[in-house]
Amino acid sequence: MSQRSTGTPEGLCETLPMSSMALAEWRATGLARLAELESVHADLTGSGRGRRWGTTQLNRSLFVALSAQFQSFCRDLHDEACQRT
Repeated sequence: MSQRSTGTPEGLCETLPMSSMALAEWRATGLARLAELESVHADLTGSGRGRRWGTTQLNRSLFVALSAQFQSFCRDLHDEACQRT
């Protein structure tokens, strides 16, 4: 792994200063929405080891919600970038 100027290996999640309204909005609302779904998933499936049966649709809905949140963030970021140029 190569090093960035911050000394953190590439590929690891890190918090870098970014003046982006899109990121601020996603952190304020998008993360909360995903956390709510994750909480429901944890309540239904528990935290023990092993495969969970009967959660296919719930898992799919989590994936769709994650994809939608990412798409929304990308659109907001694109709009913000277009406004700054």
